[in-house]
Amino acid sequence: MKRFGSHLLGLDQGELQIFTHYNTGGPMWTERGAREARERVRFSAPFWKAPAVIIGIAMLDSAHTANLRVDVRAEHIDERGFDAILRTWGDTRIAQARLSWTALGEMKHEEDWQL
Repeated sequence: MKRFGSHLLGLDQGELQIFTHYNTGGPMWTERGAREARERVRFSAPFWKAPAVIIGIAMLDSAHTANLRVDVRAEHIDERGFDAILRTWGDTRIAQARLSWTALGEMKHEEDWQL
């Protein structure tokens, strides 16, 4: 469980078109086996500490002729951002994907000071 102190609570959110590979011949659409798309997301303002990040699929366009295998996660979360990652494997073919994310955490306040 993540506990928040008496600081301001900040919420940032957005969507990310992580790739569009059907029209460029990219690996998620044309290749097989383990593949990964990764992109750094920057928060609109830094948090005081690394926030909790919730990430999910907002849109997924895949081939109907193959099994759909998808793993979506946020990694390397810090005060300024995180890595959004979509992984697949096997014969899965993904044409394009958009991810949705929400970050919730403590924010610095103008009255905060340190000794």
